[in-house]
Amino acid sequence: MSNEKVLEQLKKQHEDEQVFYHTCWQNGCWDAACIVKSRVKDGKIVAFEPDNSINKGAGREDVGDEGFNQGLIQARPCTMGHAWKDEMYSPQRIIYPMKRVGGKGFGNGHFERISWDEALDTIAEKIKEVIDLYGPYSIIHTQYSFFTSSSFPLGPYIKAGVACWGDHSTSGHTAGEKFHLGYDLVKAMFPTEDEPNPCVGYEAPDLFNSNLIVLWAHNPLVGWFGQVSYYMKLAKEKGIPIIVIDPVYTMSAEVLADQWIPIRPGTDLAMMLAVAQVLFEEDLYDHEYVAENVEPEGFAKFRNYVMGGEDGEVKSPEWAEPITAVPAETIREFARLYAKSKPVHLQYHYGAAKRHCGEYSASMAMLLQSMTGNLTIPGGCETGCTLVTPSRLPIPQADFQKAPPEYTAPVCLNNNKWAEAVLLREDYEEGKITEDEYRRAIGCPPESPLPNIQMFVFENNWLNNIHHVNKRLEAAAKVHFSWGFGWHMNQPTAQWMDIVLPGPVHMFETTDNYLLNSQRFVSAPGGMRNYFVYSQKAVDPPGEVRAREWVYTQLANRLGVGDKYNPLLKDVPWEKWDETIDDLYRQAYEEWANDEYGMLADLGIEPKPWEEFLKEPVVRVPIEEPYHAFKNVL
Repeated sequence: MSNEKVLEQLKKQHEDEQVFYHTCWQNGCWDAACIVKSRVKDGKIVAFEPDNSINKGAGREDVGDEGFNQGLIQARPCTMGHAWKDEMYSPQRIIYPMKRVGGKGFGNGHFERISWDEALDTIAEKIKEVIDLYGPYSIIHTQYSFFTSSSFPLGPYIKAGVACWGDHSTSGHTAGEKFHLGYDLVKAMFPTEDEPNPCVGYEAPDLFNSNLIVLWAHNPLVGWFGQVSYYMKLAKEKGIPIIVIDPVYTMSAEVLADQWIPIRPGTDLAMMLAVAQVLFEEDLYDHEYVAENVEPEGFAKFRNYVMGGEDGEVKSPEWAEPITAVPAETIREFARLYAKSKPVHLQYHYGAAKRHCGEYSASMAMLLQSMTGNLTIPGGCETGCTLVTPSRLPIPQADFQKAPPEYTAPVCLNNNKWAEAVLLREDYEEGKITEDEYRRAIGCPPESPLPNIQMFVFENNWLNNIHHVNKRLEAAAKVHFSWGFGWHMNQPTAQWMDIVLPGPVHMFETTDNYLLNSQRFVSAPGGMRNYFVYSQKAVDPPGEVRAREWVYTQLANRLGVGDKYNPLLKDVPWEKWDETIDDLYRQAYEEWANDEYGMLADLGIEPKPWEEFLKEPVVRVPIEEPYHAFKNVL
């Protein structure tokens, strides 16, 4: 076959295709906002492609230093982002509402298909029943009830639900940030006009300002989102030395590391103390930075402990060697290199602090960066949560005219202790344990009401994806009623629901909001917040799958709060649902494009008309000077 015929056949495959843009924000990297293109033919997605909204026809590696420094690169997704087509069209996909008949759990019953009316009527009645029987603190929404908040959408209007403190990933680091930096991630993520919004993250181009990068328990090529991992590779190519400290010879150790230091799991704190001891003993710490930024009394106590004044044990590299399995001389030479290489990007990652007392090692990493003056400078790193950086451009916001919340869920437990809250409740009611013991077991603050969890609202595979799975399953089987969204019948969480609603793949099949209630105008990730993308619906969902927001609106109507929860959409039929929401987003975009205050003009943004914008719905600006921790408040 001639080349011309091959090309002709390939072109024919793409005839009548439509192209849509989305952001992939559902693989656990909830702040990634990588850009995905989909090609749609005959109502189905036939291919996913990477971002080409900038530098068209050029490889990302061919941008050049100016483009890299300004963050003007394609926001390409990882392999998981490209795999969504198989998920969407899986034969295991749940596409109808179903109710449980028989017991919960694998092998203890079966599901029967039901109508949407029966599903919604039953759920609404059960919500009322649970509140009547067990009070308002009886419902927990599993998606993101963390950081002292509740993510239950209906909670503010039906005046029910509980909030949790802590989270599944960053708790050790956020605790350290509060203890030693006075930084509150919750306030940074959800700022108010009355409080400043300090941000402790960094933008990827700031890595080029480092003289040394230390990845401690951090495997960014596998476990970090957005553009940062790519910039790590660029930093390596620029000759910036990289040290990986990890028990495992990871992908990042193989690809990035000039030196890999293996360490016994769980002993990071001991090595960090030994590094601090060398900094004190050899007078290598940054006296000027410490004098200006570190609280002196606490620093003196810390030095006394490290040098053995408190317990007679000097925390030297020789002391740390049998604990960590890292040779004393390796620790000492690392400490010397670390001290003389300022600025140093030392990033201690979440996994190592996701253990009992993990906040101590997370705090210690911040103390090391403070001792060496690397905490708040270009090329340094705060080494805590490092998620949030300020947005570099205003983003359109649609006004759905929801009523102000009438209820704020009280913080009743730690977000990892909901199973204990269920399983120990009976012991508390029978007097086997005291109220104080029950509170301590579940992390319920003294000023908060006691929860009585009797309804789970599942929006993810929660039962399978956190620790102590058997305990979670036991608790899920014990509550009065559970319901939620499921995507595949082999998801363990679905087997413990009383009613399973078919879950949409919201990136491609609906106009639903994203995680943390982010609208479809999605900001770029913390490591590169210089663009936004309008995430478009590409295809209709299969079977009777409905948008998540449609479900909550129908429930709100049945519970008598539709006028407050979603006044503009409460009476919109499913057939008109998406086009009505699209029109609200159009109005938001056109108001933004009007540029009443001249902010877009100042940034050099020339908005396109809405229909033209939809052809490539990405707006991007250059980064003039990359962000580093606390840069916006120093």
